[in-house]
Formats: sequence, structure tokens, C-alpha cells
Amino acid sequence: MIHHFITVVVFDCKFDLQKIASSTKCTSVKDFKALNLTSYDGSYCQVFSSGKAIINGGTSEKEVRTLLKRYRFRLTHLGYTANVVSKRTANIMATYDHQHPINLYKFAKAQKLYYEPELFDAAKMRYADLGITVKVFSSGKCTILGAKSVKAVDICIDRLRATLPSNPPPIHYRSLTSRYFVVLFCVAVLWLFFFTVLILACNMDTPAAASDGQRRSPRIQEIAARTSPSAPSASITAATAPSTATPANAERPSSASTGNGSPASSAAAPVAPPSSSEPIAGASGVQLCMINKRHQGDVRPRPTDQKTA
Repeated sequence: MIHHFITVVVFDCKFDLQKIASSTKCTSVKDFKALNLTSYDGSYCQVFSSGKAIINGGTSEKEVRTLLKRYRFRLTHLGYTANVVSKRTANIMATYDHQHPINLYKFAKAQKLYYEPELFDAAKMRYADLGITVKVFSSGKCTILGAKSVKAVDICIDRLRATLPSNPPPIHYRSLTSRYFVVLFCVAVLWLFFFTVLILACNMDTPAAASDGQRRSPRIQEIAARTSPSAPSASITAATAPSTATPANAERPSSASTGNGSPASSAAAPVAPPSSSEPIAGASGVQLCMINKRHQGDVRPRPTDQKTA
């Protein structure tokens, strides 16, 4: 693949660089007696005061001719004749991709090439009959320099295809290490997936928690059954549930006189507190929980309960 041409052009006139610099868009390099006429496509033309110019750009001979016309037109507008006396291609820069990695140590030893990896990463090949220098890299890419024509580039590429090894070299230890890391990563992911599935299966196999009725004590079950709207009537529940307390509104037997013969007091006797087995209408969930804990002996009775008792 050709990247760009370097063409040397000789004009029939000399150029005043200061006049050109003040009249057109150009750049200059310090301590270098030339002006660079730039273009929008990335190419440029180095103009010397002797009348020579170097055009750098273009990927084909047709594009080089187009660039020459463009820069000659700019010079003629500045008052110069700018007729082309001679033109030659000084260099063609091209690349070639072999698409296979190359063991440069073996390749340089077989072809008797100069290869010093501490100084440069590529092995240098020289085709003296073509005047071309090729730099071969270990990735399989080659840089072709010094060609004077497109035909010479094609001949060089054909020779490279026949010279470069077609079989890829053995795998390097670095690639093996990277493969080991990939295998270890896949194994770790599989183990993580296995343990996740195992934990989920164990959670699914555990027996479900006891129902609400099984977790409650007999006292809570009795209170919940009497306070729920779907529960049977209080008379049936009271008949089935044992009760040892005396109702608060029950009439006590009155005596005509006390032990000393005085008449009985008209004041009402103190009422006994309800037993733990008596239903509590309208009890909330928190109260039921507290009653359950008191029934099991986990919570001490409150001071108000002691005073009442």
C-alpha cells in the first residue's frame, strides 16, 4: 500500500522567499532556507530560492500531477512564470502486511540480515538492484523506502511474499500465560455459579416456618380466637375454656352479721383481678405478644399489675 510520494520539481525561475511569505499562506522552519506552501489535504510544497521545489503528498502519480498544478498556479499568481523544467520521483513510501508474526532472530540468521533489537526493533533488508530498503517488524508488517516507481514497489512486495516465512512461529510464553489466566478466570466464574446455585437450592429445601397458630402459645391462641370476628360465640368459648376466676360483677353472699355480731358493711368487697385465662376483648398485637411472654415467664409483671394484684 502506497502512502505518499516525494517529488522533486525544478522551475525556470528563482523565488523571493520574503515576498512569497508576505503574500500567501505558508510556514517556515528556523535555520532552513525554504518555505512550506501548505494545502487543505495535508500535502505541502517546499520552495527554495534557487527555483527548486519538493512536493510531499499524493498516493498515486495522478494525484502528484494534480498537486503540481495546484502549487504552480499559486506561484504564477505571485508574478512568477513557474514553468516546469524537470520532475522526478525521489522516494515512494509504502507498507506491506504479511499477516503473520515473524521470528526475527531466525529470519535474520537465515537471510544474513542486520538485526540489533537493542538499537532498533526491525530487521533491515536491502534490494540493491531496486534501490529499496525494507524494514521487517516482528508483527509481520514491513516498511518499504527508496522506491522510484510503482513498478519497483510491486516487484519488492512479490519478493517479500516469497522470502518471509508463511507459517506462524510457535506460541510465545507470554501468550501461554495469558491463556492460563483466561482459563483460571473461567474456572472461578464456574465455581461462583455452582456455589450460588447450591445456596439457592439449600434455601428452597429448608422447611417453611411454622404457621401463625403453631408459633402462638395456648393463651394467645385462645385470645385470638375470642377476638377474631369469625370466632364462635363467647358462651361456647367460655364453656370450653377452663376458668378459675370469679367474675367481677358476680354477687357475693351477704351475711347478716360479722363475726362479732355487727351488721355487714354496705361497701362492696374488692374485686379480684382477671386471671390469665380470661379473654381480653380488643387487645392489640403488641399487647398479645406481651401477654404471651408473661405467660411463658420471659417478662416480669409491670408495677401497675403488682399494685392491682
